[in-house]
Amino acid sequence: MKFKKILPIVIINLIFIISLIIPIKAKQTDQFHPIADSYVSEIYPDENYGNETYICATNESTIAYIKFDITPIPIDDYVNSAQLNLKVQKLRSGIILWDYHYPNSVVAYYTTNVEWNENDITWNNKPEFNPDAIDYDHASSVGNWSDWNITEVARENRMFTIVLKNADIRTEFYSRESDFIPTLVISYTEKSTSDLIELGFNILRWLIFIGFFAALLGIIYIIIRKKRK
Repeated sequence: MKFKKILPIVIINLIFIISLIIPIKAKQTDQFHPIADSYVSEIYPDENYGNETYICATNESTIAYIKFDITPIPIDDYVNSAQLNLKVQKLRSGIILWDYHYPNSVVAYYTTNVEWNENDITWNNKPEFNPDAIDYDHASSVGNWSDWNITEVARENRMFTIVLKNADIRTEFYSRESDFIPTLVISYTEKSTSDLIELGFNILRWLIFIGFFAALLGIIYIIIRKKRK
C-alpha cells in the first residue's frame, strides 16, 4: 500500500481514539457534610459543645473536630481533589482592630480516629491527631467561606477527622447544627473509568507507534522508488 494511502488511515484512527478518550475524562463531583462536629476547650476540660451552632478554633487552648464519612466513594476510585468549606461566623481577639485586619491563619490537621461522639467529646478525651499540617486558610472576614485542600487525606481514607487550630484569634465557624453546614466537595474518577482511560491511552500510544513506523516505511519506499528511477 502506498504511503499516501497509509497516512490518512493512521490519522483517522488517531482522531477516532482521541474522540473516545476525551469524553471519558469527565470527573464526578459529590458533596459531603460532617457526620459529627464539635470543639474542645482546655479552659473547660470537661465541657462538651457538640450541640452548638458553631465550632471554635484558637491556639492550643481551643480545637475544632469535624468527622467525615465518604465511604460512598469506593476506595479504588481516584480522588482528584477534596476541598473543605466552612463559613466564618465570628472573629474575636479582644482587640477590635485585629478582628478585621490581623492575618488570621487557621490550620487544618487530621486523624484517622473516628471513634469520638460529638455529644461526648471534651478536652480530656479528645483524639490525638497528626501534628503535620495539611493546609491553612486566612479566615479574616466574618461571613466569608474558608477552604482547605485535604485531597491527600481523602485519597487514603474514607472516614477521617479534620482538626482546626489557629494562631491567636478565636475563630468561630458555622457547625452542622446551623443554617450554613460545613461542606466537603470531592471530585473523583471511578476505577472502571480510570482503567478505560488507561486502556485508551495505551491504544493511542500503539497507534502513534504504528503510525510513525508506517510513515518511516513510506519514506523509505519513496526514497527507494526515486533511486530506481
